[in-house]
Amino acid sequence: MKKLIITIIISLGVVYLFLSRSFGNFDLKIATHPWIGYESLYLAEQFSWLPSGVSIFYVNSARDSLQLLKERKVDAATLTLDEVVGLLSEGIAVEIILIMDISLGADAILYPQRPSAVLNLKNKRIAVERKALGEFFLNEFLEKHGASISEVVLVDSPPPKHPDLAARGEIDLVVTYEPYVSILQERGWFKVFDTSQIPDTVFDVLVIRKDLNFQQKLLVAEVVEAHFRALEHIRINRSDAIFRIAAHHRVDSQYIHNALNGVYLPSSVANHFYLNDRKLLWQVMQKVAKTLDIAKENLPQKAELVMHGRFLPSYE
Repeated sequence: MKKLIITIIISLGVVYLFLSRSFGNFDLKIATHPWIGYESLYLAEQFSWLPSGVSIFYVNSARDSLQLLKERKVDAATLTLDEVVGLLSEGIAVEIILIMDISLGADAILYPQRPSAVLNLKNKRIAVERKALGEFFLNEFLEKHGASISEVVLVDSPPPKHPDLAARGEIDLVVTYEPYVSILQERGWFKVFDTSQIPDTVFDVLVIRKDLNFQQKLLVAEVVEAHFRALEHIRINRSDAIFRIAAHHRVDSQYIHNALNGVYLPSSVANHFYLNDRKLLWQVMQKVAKTLDIAKENLPQKAELVMHGRFLPSYE
């Protein structure tokens, strides 16, 4: 009897899927921007692992991804945990359904000369993409050096522009990520801080709008499956994955190699731990809110309201 019920449910789902696609209302739009942890979506698209109806919007920066989500032009987006906190504080109803990566050195702050033990940061011009990961990350760095945002000059700019700003001598420090970290290092800049110094803090996630319909949620599950399939390709055929990603961004393969070495790509099992246990992610979100001076009452009061593992493949 149990097997019969399961068979009926699956059959109904297939029929519903067919009817939905027939009437053309089965679509899911995802915004993403350049970052090594998000490249699984690109690989999945390249290998035709994404289901019909899924569209990937490739934009230039996290700010663009956030804006598309706010304007309801996309249904999902790849963001950092602190960016999600910002969205929630503005009343944008989203939920975290996948941990795509954890940064362990691929995000960094660089200085144009070999740094001394103590950096004088007062009035330094610092390139950073505001309202995104960079601002939170910069706060962590400044705190460790006994400084604050009010003592520096912020040059609001997305990471793709950072190498040019540095070349023109318009900045004194830069908050950026790979491949721009490697590009700047080749030009003589030095790392003074990176995410390996604050482990389990910088999480990159996939979020969806809470009001997705049933058809879209079916697609979300397929996208998550395609993501893990792409991670498996990276694991077993790393050279091919690096070549494809480098070609996509028109950069040297070594930059992509360096970027992959600076992140942890959680498996399905690890995702179950993070999204079903929730304690670590919730603690990080609370810390982010405090650092960015976001009042607790402006955020959901329970972790299960903003994250879950319901779209993850079962491993039991």
